[in-house]
Amino acid sequence: MLRTILTDGTVTTGERTINKEQAAIVRRIFEELGAGHSARAICGRLTDDAIEGPRHILANRNT
Repeated sequence: MLRTILTDGTVTTGERTINKEQAAIVRRIFEELGAGHSARAICGRLTDDAIEGPRHILANRNT
């Protein structure tokens, strides 16, 4: 979320912005799910490609 101080001193409530890098990963996951791949297989490929999870750790193949 992006908050901005307006000219009258108030703060916006939080404008949402799309993180393009994260969005590409989310699209990839849904495309692979749609192609019939299991969550475990997708997780393995994300790990192979060194894509970190939301807590900035690589996924475990046993996830």
